[in-house]
Amino acid sequence: MNRTVRLMAAVAAWPILLGGCALPFVTPDSSAAKSKPTGVFGPEAQMASNNLGLVFAALPNDRVLATGGSSSRGSLDDAEIYEAQHNTWSALASMPVARNQHTATPLLDGSVLVAGGTSATGDVLATAALFHSDGTWTPTGPMSQPRWLHSALRLNDGRVLIVGGWSKAFPGPGVAPDPTVDLFDPSTRRFAQVASAPAVLRGAMFASLSDGRVLMAGGEDPTQGSTSQVWLYDPRTNAWTTSRPMPVLRAYGVATTLANGKVLVAGGDQSQATPASQPPQQLSGAILYDPMQNAWSKIADAPTALSQPFGGAILLRDGRVLAFAADFSGGSTDVSAVFYDPATGAWSTSSPLSVRVTNGGILPIALQSGKVLVVLGSTSVLFDPDRTAPGPPQAPVHPLASPQLTPWLLLAAAFLVLILGAQYGQAQFRSRRRPDATLKI
Repeated sequence: MNRTVRLMAAVAAWPILLGGCALPFVTPDSSAAKSKPTGVFGPEAQMASNNLGLVFAALPNDRVLATGGSSSRGSLDDAEIYEAQHNTWSALASMPVARNQHTATPLLDGSVLVAGGTSATGDVLATAALFHSDGTWTPTGPMSQPRWLHSALRLNDGRVLIVGGWSKAFPGPGVAPDPTVDLFDPSTRRFAQVASAPAVLRGAMFASLSDGRVLMAGGEDPTQGSTSQVWLYDPRTNAWTTSRPMPVLRAYGVATTLANGKVLVAGGDQSQATPASQPPQQLSGAILYDPMQNAWSKIADAPTALSQPFGGAILLRDGRVLAFAADFSGGSTDVSAVFYDPATGAWSTSSPLSVRVTNGGILPIALQSGKVLVVLGSTSVLFDPDRTAPGPPQAPVHPLASPQLTPWLLLAAAFLVLILGAQYGQAQFRSRRRPDATLKI
């Protein structure tokens, strides 16, 4: 091999070597950090009824119970069930009593506590019943007083806290909810009246803390407008205590307890004292409450307004929080999923889904599998937060840009350089030993 050929081969080997070294940086898997999924909406399912004000509760095996509501005939005793396996709704036997503006709370044993509300004749109910997975109903003991538009929250120990509501069907303008509180014990199927709350406001945000206490934050006073007040209820001591207020006035926001024990509060609105000169101001800000430090901290704003009428906030299995935002302008409703990731402190959204809503409202229900059923009026859509919708097509990647080929290309380039270097060194050694033909003795 003459020197010119060897030089050309050596020059040709360097691009191979450098290209092999650069391949790990241009492969599709390493060109950008992998982002978490933004969810995919599935097909729609039509409900068996078209009631206003249906109340929902999750059941085992990715099923959902829908109860009551109202129509022009008044409160209804309808009940139906959703099965994610078939994406269908089917009617159930009627409830023992017609109910509207009631609560339905899933219990740890798979049953559902349905409590309070207004009857078909307009009376406020103190009665409650348990729905079982076999479709049967069992009455429980009554609450300490009738309630409608109250709040129900399952505690960590499985009991259910019933807070506020009104005991009269027509309380009149400016009347605050009743501050009385009931605690339901599934083991006895009885309610017990516990310590009344210092105040119960419409649009307050509730969350169960990891230590067993309950957070009640904000809300709207009928005469004073939105508040930043916060209270904590401890079922072990049966006592309410005042906590550090939120940094901003807020009502009708969403709240959920994160895996690290902190509470995310986002969205909602601010209203002025009565008579208000302006409509409530929507909020996109978000804050975190640390129960250990009894402190609030500001975090990044949500990308869109979040509100209780759009359902609550759901803690996903990967630690993120999922809420939904809806745009009701136009003839259809654009629904988008909104994620908050505590690991990065960032928000993200899904591609919106346009769906026609017949009677308004939006409510997400977390299923046992991790999927979420999103109810919009009399239509539901199954949402999978662990998937991502396909993006636009990308340019094809060269076959050599593969992580599997990279080590072999590096090895081949190194081997070629080694051979050429050895041959070049051997040639230099021989040239030094060869007599110079031009030397005359």
